[in-house]
Amino acid sequence: MKLFLRHGEDTKRVKVEGDTIAKDALMALFRDKFSLAADAKPHGNALYLADEDFRDVIFEMEDPDDVYNGAVIHWRLKQRKAVGSSLNPNTKRRATASGKAAFSTPGVMAAIAQKKAQDAELAQVSLAKEQAEADNSAAEAAKEQAEADVAEAAAKEAEEKAAAAKAAGDSEALAIAEAEAAAAREKADKEKAEAEASAVKAQKEKEEADAAAAKLEADKAEAAKMAEVAAAEKKAEEDKAAADAAKAAADAAEAEKKAAEEALAKEKAEAEKAQKDAEEAAQKAKEAEESGEDPMAAMLLAKAAEAAAAKAAKETAEAEAAATKLAEETKASEAASAKAAEGAAKAESAAEDLQAKQEEVVDIVNTATEGAGAEADDADKFKAFLFAATME
Repeated sequence: MKLFLRHGEDTKRVKVEGDTIAKDALMALFRDKFSLAADAKPHGNALYLADEDFRDVIFEMEDPDDVYNGAVIHWRLKQRKAVGSSLNPNTKRRATASGKAAFSTPGVMAAIAQKKAQDAELAQVSLAKEQAEADNSAAEAAKEQAEADVAEAAAKEAEEKAAAAKAAGDSEALAIAEAEAAAAREKADKEKAEAEASAVKAQKEKEEADAAAAKLEADKAEAAKMAEVAAAEKKAEEDKAAADAAKAAADAAEAEKKAAEEALAKEKAEAEKAQKDAEEAAQKAKEAEESGEDPMAAMLLAKAAEAAAAKAAKETAEAEAAATKLAEETKASEAASAKAAEGAAKAESAAEDLQAKQEEVVDIVNTATEGAGAEADDADKFKAFLFAATME
């Protein structure tokens, strides 16, 4: 049976004996073919197959009989979190894929800011070392130059003595003077070479110290910018949460207002009906009293009229209370809506501020996340961390 094993973007073809294969055996095949760790597992600990007839349909393998000749079997990996739409167009255009993932993942900006602050501390230590070395080299170069000057003066003096001996025709003195002059010149040349080498070393150390100073300033600047982004991100998140809470409160207040409106409408209808019933009862009682035909009936109708009037008064009072409640709920709803609008404006402003600060650090984030991945070099644990942080 021929199978296609898919791991991420890689696909390998394998041949297996028989018409079925167990999940454990398949996972062992994946580990072997893709050089995975012995305890590696797919995301969700499940393998997926493309349907034999509908290849765009992917389903979880639950039974070895699901596997068929030519099946495409997927080992699912953790997927990077979807990049949000919070980045402005310019930032989206300039950011790398890893940079976008970092921007869209809460906490990563703060992590980069912390790393930059640590880099600045290390740069400070390095600068102190480089400056000390530069100062030592400068002092050594000055010493070598002084020794070279002394040696040069001695050589010239010896050469002058040799010239005087030659002019005097003193061959014995000349021989001695020339030997001393040659030795002095050799020493002077040596001291000069050493002084020049020390000067070159001192210049190199100075350049390295200057570079360390520049790096320190750059690291400080980047750390400050990243700290600003992290703070802006936190504020944007807090303001968004507050705006959402205010919107929820406004929606709840609006619902209370609508409920109060419905209650008022109901109470008014009941009050109007009670008032109408009371008027009709009073009219019947009056007519019965005026006719004088049945005093008992008239008395009962009078009592009924009194009860209807009392009910009407009660319903009217309840309607008035409902109107008062509606006024209160309307006021509360308006206040909640105003607060929600204020919160939304504040959240929008914080989001715009965050976008502006994100645009300023695109290059920093791109560089910080470059090469971040599951296979990041062991020496750069930070980039391995960034990769993990941007995974679901």
